[in-house]
Amino acid sequence: MTAEKEIVNYWYNKKGLFTINNIKTSSNRDIGILALKFDNDRVNEVFHIEVSCSITNNIAETTNLDKSISKIVDEKFEDKNVVDAVNNHIKNFSIQKSKIKRIMILGAVPKSRKSEIIRKFNEKEVEVIEFARNLKLMNELLKVI
Repeated sequence: MTAEKEIVNYWYNKKGLFTINNIKTSSNRDIGILALKFDNDRVNEVFHIEVSCSITNNIAETTNLDKSISKIVDEKFEDKNVVDAVNNHIKNFSIQKSKIKRIMILGAVPKSRKSEIIRKFNEKEVEVIEFARNLKLMNELLKVI
């Protein structure tokens, strides 16, 4: 697991969620992190989290943002192998598919396109969290510990 995914995984654990990582599809592709929020003995929510913190942010440089984001969402969240792997891991919990929240953790996003990028992901029902925000929150958590 990359350092960024380790930090995100730790962050969700510190928020009280149980995480499953290194999940592979049938084609041996990593699907990211699943974070489960329990309420007593039941899973209340499932978060499917993808981390993309590359140094060069191709999303921001594209001329056709809608097409690029659609491709990312399709590959990371809607690909049949990915959906099957997620469903396989949560099949023992009585959770509705509508309760699975899709989250994309992004690295540096230029301010000039930030709102547009976030809006386009939101239109595809994917919440965007900036990695820098995770680092700030992690720093706050570590101060408390």
